[in-house]
Amino acid sequence: MNPALNYWFFFGTFFLIILTYQDFKNKRVVDDRSNYVMMGLSLSLLSHLDVGILLLLSVLVVSFVLRFFLKKFSLVGESDANALAWIFYGLGLISVFKLVWFFFFFSIITAAYFGLSKLYVKLLEKHQKRKIDKVFLPFYHVILLSFVLSALLFGAY
Repeated sequence: MNPALNYWFFFGTFFLIILTYQDFKNKRVVDDRSNYVMMGLSLSLLSHLDVGILLLLSVLVVSFVLRFFLKKFSLVGESDANALAWIFYGLGLISVFKLVWFFFFFSIITAAYFGLSKLYVKLLEKHQKRKIDKVFLPFYHVILLSFVLSALLFGAY
């Protein structure tokens, strides 16, 4: 891996740790400016990579479409969708192979997280002796864990 790209993984991990902390501390309210900083850093990858215009535009368009659908169908929060968009854009520019590995880790961790959260809701319903319709739980730690596992696999640290 190009050592010049490691800064992206370091800063990405740093900002995801901050966003995860805010997610838990402020009950899912985060300062989204960190995501915009990382989108800028993802654009800075172009100075280190020899990327064709077709790949650049493809990754950019798919990143925006991903962000749009995640927000439109409320699959994750707006800030979570922004984080996934810059991760998709950055990893897509670095290597599509690395992007596939990230989404592999992300899918497995997300499935386990939602399975455990359903168990948590059932236990909460049993404890409170009432039906709970919807529980919103923090999600940034899932993104952080997927990102860190991917970076470790790629030898980015």
